[in-house]
This record gives sequence, structure tokens and C-alpha cells, in this order.
Amino acid sequence: MEPFSRASFTDYIATRHTPELTSSQKSLKKAKGQFFTPPSIARFMARQITLNNSEVSLLDPGAGTGILTAAVCEQLLSEQTPFQIHAHLFENDSRILPLLKENLSYIQCVFHETPHSFTFEIFPDDFIEKNACFFDEQNLLCLSSPRPQYDVIISNPPYFKLPKMHHHSYLMRRIVHGQPNIYMFFMALSAALLKEQGQMVFITPRSYCSGSYFRLFRNWFLQRMKPVFFHLFESRKHTFRQHVLQETVIIKAVKQTAPPSQITISTSEDAELRHIHEIHPVYRTVICPIRSDNDVNIHLPSDDLALDIVDIIRSWNTTFFNLGFRISTGPVVSFRATQYLTENNTYDGIHRVPLLWMNHLQDFSVQFPLVTVNKPQTMLMTEKSSKLLIKNQYYVFLKRFSSKEQKRRLYAAYYSPVILKHTDYLGLENHVNYIWKPDRELSQAESLGIMALLNSSLLDSYFRVINGHTQVNASEIHHLPFPSYETILQIGGALNTLKKFEPSQINTIVMSILHIPQRIQKAFL
Repeated sequence: MEPFSRASFTDYIATRHTPELTSSQKSLKKAKGQFFTPPSIARFMARQITLNNSEVSLLDPGAGTGILTAAVCEQLLSEQTPFQIHAHLFENDSRILPLLKENLSYIQCVFHETPHSFTFEIFPDDFIEKNACFFDEQNLLCLSSPRPQYDVIISNPPYFKLPKMHHHSYLMRRIVHGQPNIYMFFMALSAALLKEQGQMVFITPRSYCSGSYFRLFRNWFLQRMKPVFFHLFESRKHTFRQHVLQETVIIKAVKQTAPPSQITISTSEDAELRHIHEIHPVYRTVICPIRSDNDVNIHLPSDDLALDIVDIIRSWNTTFFNLGFRISTGPVVSFRATQYLTENNTYDGIHRVPLLWMNHLQDFSVQFPLVTVNKPQTMLMTEKSSKLLIKNQYYVFLKRFSSKEQKRRLYAAYYSPVILKHTDYLGLENHVNYIWKPDRELSQAESLGIMALLNSSLLDSYFRVINGHTQVNASEIHHLPFPSYETILQIGGALNTLKKFEPSQINTIVMSILHIPQRIQKAFL
């Protein structure tokens, strides 16, 4: 047995990867969505747990090598009051199980030398398959079995999308809408297995905070669980050593009916959790009902400036959708329309029409053609392809995908029909959204005004608060608070005098017309 330091459980486990496990990690990550938790994050998650009883039932539903359970044990060793920990751990990867058992046995041996006690049971089962019947209170299969109930559940669950017809999706169908992600099932099932006043601490993608795919889950979860803490990571790249595309968030939630008066939101740059900053917004600032859609979103401001911006934008008494604007996705999915795509970059509007990609959205307008783009920039105009085209008129184009490391989340481009002359129709690739009106064409002032608002630092900062995806979803834009129609026209008219759209000029015009306080304007200089 290696010598033990009371602060070393997590570091000890982090270094104990077998050669077989190390060599197979890439395939594990891809196939099972496994991203092993760094010791610093494991310890931070364990510190969020508040224990009120000396006997603790603990569940780790995606145990891996056991580092989260180890972090909880490590935390309790510093307590003077003796604790009895009874841990259940689920791990169905046979390559990890021997190491998991060794790690937990090591912790148990150390606990024998202290006033505390630690017992554990490892379940080599699929957590969802094993416990899904307890999620459905009417399921007769589980009426004869005692429902497991835990004081604490801590987890870094797997992250990957499942088909809607997958067996797991069927078992958890009550919260499935669209294509689910398995981590959502881990969160929901864990909530069902908690005792009243039990606590769960999870690190997951942030995507459940908004969007239609997670709507049923959010409504179900927030009726039963009350979040009391979130932690945000400023950098997506440095949360895990492995490549993680999603934004990552840590949540602590308590199983109770009454909401807390405030929620703590902390922020750090990376997984080392240095220079943590905290704010304490009221509950309704974070858990935000969307009355027009019978939904509840989770909005996560990261600092006091973001809180001020949330207050300003929520004071607007209308929305993008209520003003009569609509946003749709570009109809051309390139791999499904290959027979219509051409390598010729010239068009005549009769046989060939322009095809716009995200690359063409530059300087807040449209640049076409681009010699640097190695993609088809025109498509054939036929009777069949005409269903994939949009009219050549005023639009605002909006990139559908963004990166957190990019300076802006929203990137909109103004489009006038004179930019691409001699054609009545355009092709628009599927990674671009377009804004239009169902009753008539957008006007130039409307297009310029909407483009400026979406590109302003004000709306971009607000969108970072409400958006938990790498995507810019139509539903989020439709529900976006917007200033009055007259204000949009006033902004558009002011932009019409500019020869070129510069970010600083857009910000100045938008914030001046909206009468944004100087202290907020100065923050974006």
C-alpha cells in the first residue's frame, strides 16, 4: 500500500490509470462519452456538499475510476465529527471496474485508521437500465422493490446524443423531446432517487439550460429540484484535458419545494479554479419562466455587468416574435443537394443562382464570391431545386454556430437585394439562419436595425447569459426581448448613413438610441 496523505485521494486516483485504460481512452471517449474529472474539479464539486447527518448515503452513477467519491471522502476526513459513508457506484465498463474496486478498497483501508467509516458497493450495470423503473412512479415492476434513496449524488455523467427510438429514450420518454443527450437522463434519474432535502452535484454540458430539446426535462427537473449553485468555466478548452465541444457547468441542486431567495453563481477561467468570482442573483433572475412558451429557462449571468444587462433587456416589453419577425434555417443541406451544386462561381439568375455559406458573412454584410472558399458557391436553378431557394430581398443573415472562444456569440449580416443583382432567388446553406416577415418583405431600415441590435455588445452579452449551446437556435431568437418597432427603425436609419459597418459604431448608435447608462457603455470600449 502506498503511503497516504489526507489530501491525496483524488491525486492518487488521477495517476492510477492502467496501461490498458490509458491506451484505450480515445475509443472510450468517443464510444461512451467519458471525460475523466480532473482532481481540482472533483475537490471543488465535493466542497459544495453540505452534510447535516453523520450517516450519509452516497451515489456516484457514472463512477469511472471513482475520483468523485474519493473527493467526497477526502473532504470528510477533515471533519471532526465521525461520518459513516455508504456509497453505491455504477460503472459498466469492464476495463475500469478492477481499478475502481482497487481505488475504493484503498480509501476504505485508510478510513479504518480514522474515526470515520466507509463502505461501498459497485454495480457493474447500466445505471439507466437498472433504475429507470423508479423514474416512473406508476411502473409496476418496481413496486415490489425498495426504492433506493440517497442523501448525496455526485456525478460527471457521460455526454452523447441518443436516437429518439433508443431503449434508454423509451425508458425516460416522459422527458424526451427531439434527440436527447444521455447526461440529461442521469440528472433526471438521480433527482428521482434523492431523498427530500437531498443534494446533487453534477458537472455536465450547459445545453440543458435552454432550447426546445430539453424543455420537458427542465420543467420536470425544476419542479422537484431547486438549484442553489452554478459554476461556469470561462474557457471551454481548458475545463478537461480532452476535447469537449460543449460549454461545461457545475450545478448543485436540492430536492425541495420552496426555492431559495438567491442562487450563487461562481466563475473561473479553467479547471484549476483560480481567481473565482461570485455573484448572488435572486432566484427568478436565474430560473426564468418563458410565459409565452410555457417553459422555464436557466439564465446564467457571470458577473455584475451581465446582471445589469439582464435587467435592462428584460425591461423591454416585447419580443422579436411579437414584433412580427421570424427566423428560419437555410434550406440547402449540402450533402442532400449535391446534384444541384456547381463549381462555377458565376451565376445568371436563370440557370445558376448564388449559394451563400457562413463564410460569405463578413464585415456584417455579404461578400460574394470568395476566392478563398473551397465550396460550391452557386447552384442550379431547376424545378426541383426551386424548393430550396429563397427570394432575393432584404434579410438579416445569422450564423447558426458559434464558439465560446470567439469574441461574439451572435454574428448577423445585413443583406440587400442589390448586393447580388440579376437574380430573383438565392440558395442559403443550412448553417445560416435568415430573418424575414411572413406578411411582407423586410424593409431596409428593419434589416439594418435588427442587424445592429443582434451585433451589439448588449444583445451579444445577454445571449451568452441565456444560451447554453454552440448553436443559435430559432426558438431563442423568437423569445429574445426586443425594443419597440420605432426604436428598430431609428437604429436602422442611423446605420443607413454609414459607408462601412464597424463594431464600435454599431455599439455607439445602438446604446445611444437605447439610452444605455454610461457605465455600461464604457465597459465595452
